[in-house]
Amino acid sequence: MPHHATHRFLSGLCAAGLVIAGTIVSGYAQGYTSTAASSAQITVGTSVIRDTTNPLQLGFNVEWADFQGGSSGDGILWDSTSQAPTSDLTGFLQDGFPGSMYRYPGGTLSNLFEWKHSIGAVGSRAGMNANYGSSYVATFGLDEFMAFVNQVGGTPLIQLNIASVDGVGLIGGTTDPNWAECKKRALGLMEYLNAPATADWNGDGTYDGQTRQTNGHSAYNVQIVELGNELDLGASGLSATDYSARCADIITTLRAKMPNLKFIAHARTNPWDTSGWAAFHQTVLAQVGSNLTGIAWHPYYDGYDIPDMLKCDGQIYNDINSAVTANSWTTTPGIYVTEHGRWPWGTTVGANTTWSMTTDIAGSIGAGDFLITQAFRPEVKADLDHALGSVSPWALFDVVNADGSYNISTFQPRPLAYTLRLLNRTLYQAQVIGTTLVTPRASNYGTSQSNPYDLRVAAYRYGASGSNGLLVANRATARYPLKWILPSWVSGEWVVRQESVGGDDTTGGSIVRRYLPVTVASNQGTVPVQARGVFNYTVVGQNLLVNGGFESSSTSSTGWEVRTNGGSGSFTLSAGSSTANTVEGANLVHMARTSTAGGGYELAQTYWNGNGNLSSTGVMALNPWDSYVLRGHVRTTGLNASSASIRLQLFDINGNVSSAASSAAATNSGSTWQTLSAEVVPGSLLNGIALGRVEAILGIGSSVGSLDADGFTLIRRQNWLQNPGFTTGGSWSPRGEGSGTGTITIAADAATGLHYARLVKTSTAGDIAYVQSGGTNLAGLSSIFSLRQSEKWRLRAHVRATGLNSSGAKIRLQVFDTINGFRSSSPSSATVTGGTGTWQDLTIDFCPRQILNGNPLNYAEVLLTNSSTAGTFDVGWVSLEALDVGTTP
Repeated sequence: MPHHATHRFLSGLCAAGLVIAGTIVSGYAQGYTSTAASSAQITVGTSVIRDTTNPLQLGFNVEWADFQGGSSGDGILWDSTSQAPTSDLTGFLQDGFPGSMYRYPGGTLSNLFEWKHSIGAVGSRAGMNANYGSSYVATFGLDEFMAFVNQVGGTPLIQLNIASVDGVGLIGGTTDPNWAECKKRALGLMEYLNAPATADWNGDGTYDGQTRQTNGHSAYNVQIVELGNELDLGASGLSATDYSARCADIITTLRAKMPNLKFIAHARTNPWDTSGWAAFHQTVLAQVGSNLTGIAWHPYYDGYDIPDMLKCDGQIYNDINSAVTANSWTTTPGIYVTEHGRWPWGTTVGANTTWSMTTDIAGSIGAGDFLITQAFRPEVKADLDHALGSVSPWALFDVVNADGSYNISTFQPRPLAYTLRLLNRTLYQAQVIGTTLVTPRASNYGTSQSNPYDLRVAAYRYGASGSNGLLVANRATARYPLKWILPSWVSGEWVVRQESVGGDDTTGGSIVRRYLPVTVASNQGTVPVQARGVFNYTVVGQNLLVNGGFESSSTSSTGWEVRTNGGSGSFTLSAGSSTANTVEGANLVHMARTSTAGGGYELAQTYWNGNGNLSSTGVMALNPWDSYVLRGHVRTTGLNASSASIRLQLFDINGNVSSAASSAAATNSGSTWQTLSAEVVPGSLLNGIALGRVEAILGIGSSVGSLDADGFTLIRRQNWLQNPGFTTGGSWSPRGEGSGTGTITIAADAATGLHYARLVKTSTAGDIAYVQSGGTNLAGLSSIFSLRQSEKWRLRAHVRATGLNSSGAKIRLQVFDTINGFRSSSPSSATVTGGTGTWQDLTIDFCPRQILNGNPLNYAEVLLTNSSTAGTFDVGWVSLEALDVGTTP
């Protein structure tokens, strides 16, 4: 985007439909029909629109001056004292954006960038034009940027300055007297980034690769560059012919040095300018298209509606295909959106009290709508948000003051930041599936296309048989039930995880997770879409409860029973005052204490309420060493310290109470729903006795107050390891590490009947390990593990140590990528030492994307390791489970 100091929002521009080269070019995405109805329907097809070989790469435009906080060189994103990005920023990006693309030096500043002023000791760096006349020292320079990208696991997109020399703009194509110097400096930048120490790519008699090595850096191996930024703008803007001439000169010279370097050239800026917009990129394609990886353009929306903006995608797509066909090119350039963002009507960039409008909930919805649509366009390769900075209208991490202006002294992610993270984590490694959408149109958004809409929806899937999901943006002020028709959805009770972006201008943003019970019949289920927001829905497993949403009856609670337990109270099953008051569906449960005397007051479900999953022959009894999670949503008023909670109560086959797994106590939340959860591994609590029954219970311990309850689910987490209980042969292999030797035997525990592997080390050096690898468990440790890299995972083992010395034993996860091999960030559990033969659990919680840091997974291994020269280490059960994913349709 043109740098914010001198450009205005879309104030006063024509609101008519966008005209490109005199013709309307239809936008395209999923088929959808709008209706005046108050409900919506999404039908998921079978065609794969975008697969994992062609992911939509999200990322950021990084203007160096805004990133470092302006002239001070300090801010909430950058610490000039340590010469490093702040931990707040890197933590946020590492969690949600590994593999994303980062564009530097960013926007208009790239046309003024003198790269030699951004390297070496900061104290010796000269200032650069950074704000239309203002000169800043680049504390966030070229090497600092490359270190930052490596730290967050990103991909660098370097912009070459082909516009100016020492801040003086060039005119014409390659005929300007200063062009030779401009070109020499651009080549020198690539020499510094990629060349060996002995190379002089630009012929200036210096060795910029050697300078890089002297500065302490090996070759960066940058793979892709963008040729200038919006060089058509302004009275002295370049014609398409002159711009193409500069591009051709640079490409020819650099290709001789780096044959595989990828080049992006830009289309004309300001697609709302209707005078010959398409002619610019048509000329670029004709002159240099066969040498391009892509065409870049910069849509800013919600001044103009997104369907208007996306017609430009359609125009570029059509023109690229025409050029490919006409010239028989062997490769097809893609479309790179190297800047996008919300740019509302009627405000100015100079009025900083309106800046927050770009990144608030409206900004989130706009970006969600835009990116969901882009996911359906496989020719689009990247969408980079404008911008990753702290002193511009599009700041993602600034606190908003009461007057709407930004407070740049405190790091606080805005709603848009969470929306981008949600979309990036979801779309990474996902297949986008063709859909047909029927959407309400109460918001009348997109009326210029004669087909307004409230909802934009994309369907996705992880692998041919993996989890299915939906991404949804809702522009309306109404909540809608969305009927979800999914061909593979088997009838029964299911759990859908809803992730929504919340927040406002005073509280920043967040991602709120809820787990919703969904009853499926004839491949159809219904999920709620709340008003004005961005949402992700993922089918995470079968619901082992019945009637978890209390929707089966309007007069009684089918599947549940009320227990007084010596206390007294009232129970009401009723519709909320509106569906906006329920978590899902139309009904909720209201429970209130009517007397302060007596014990608790409970709502419970077990096998005699019609749920065989909870019986002695049900799912939990047959799979006692898997983990189970009970969740429910409550909102409470007037409870005392005894409060309310949910729990899973276990009974053994003899009817004895074995133990219970309980949630934390609910807090008095008024009208706000809160999620309670309880987790249990039945086998670890039963002491070798078979499970008789399980009860799922919501209890009010408080003698006063009331609560509403809705949306109860119970899932069994899927174990992705083979032979986890050592009851069959295969899947596990012994391994000596570091000259370690020993014995591994399989036996059964006399008290519990649990099979276990006993590891005894006989050597004085090294370790002995029992290993399950991606080579023997392709589905669990290679395929599904790779496809669900954004999930939180847990490796868990039930172990028993006896007489181990200080070297101890532990469980480990080893991850290998296809580029560097073993990842040193692979996690291990705590080390167990000593031990008197008591069973305990070891766990490792991790996120694969954080371990891989953007590199592709090769395979993973689970290791049970004994390093002790004394004693024994027994492992009775091992599980590898995605914490929020159960069995899936």
